[in-house]
Amino acid sequence: MNLSYVSDRQYANKGKRSRKLKHMGMMLPVEDMEISKNFYETILERKVQYDFGDTLVFECGLMLCEKKDFAAAVGQDVNTIKKQANNMLICIEESDMERFSDFLDEHPDVKILKRMVELPRGQRVIRIYDPDMNIVEIVETMESMIRRFIMDGLTPEAASVKSEYPVDVIQKCYRKVSSSG
Repeated sequence: MNLSYVSDRQYANKGKRSRKLKHMGMMLPVEDMEISKNFYETILERKVQYDFGDTLVFECGLMLCEKKDFAAAVGQDVNTIKKQANNMLICIEESDMERFSDFLDEHPDVKILKRMVELPRGQRVIRIYDPDMNIVEIVETMESMIRRFIMDGLTPEAASVKSEYPVDVIQKCYRKVSSSG
C-alpha cells in the first residue's frame, strides 16, 4: 500500500501547510457510568477533567461514554458494541509495582488477567480488566525498572542489552536515578 500521498514532504512540495493531527485520547463504551467512574478513580487513580453526564473525560485523555450514546455517536447498533473483545490494552504507568500489586490484593472485586510478571526486556506488568472487560495494563515506569537494574548491579550497557533501550537513554536514566537517590 503506497501512502506517499499523506507525507509531509508532498504537502510541503505543493506549498500546502501540513496537517497537525494530535492524539487526544480514546473513548470507551461503558455499561454503567458510575461503576466505571469509580473503578478509574479508585483503582487507577484517574482524575475526572469533565463530566458531561453520559460522557466522562479524564485528565489523561481517556474518555468513557454510556454504551447507547457511544453506539449512536459512531452510527452503530448498540448490539454490535462487543464486550471483552480482548483486542487492545489501556496502558497506565506505575512507579511502585509492589504497592499496586498489594493494593489489588485489597480489592478482590477487580478481575486480574495476569498477576505481576517480568517481560523478557525487564519491565514488569500487571494486567486487569475494567468493569466493562477492557484490558488495562499497568506497566512499570522506565525509571523504576532502571532503579531495579542498578540495585541488581547491572551496568548501563548490560541494562541496555536487557531492556532493548539505546545505551544513551539508559545512561541518562542512570544519571537521573542516581542523583535522585
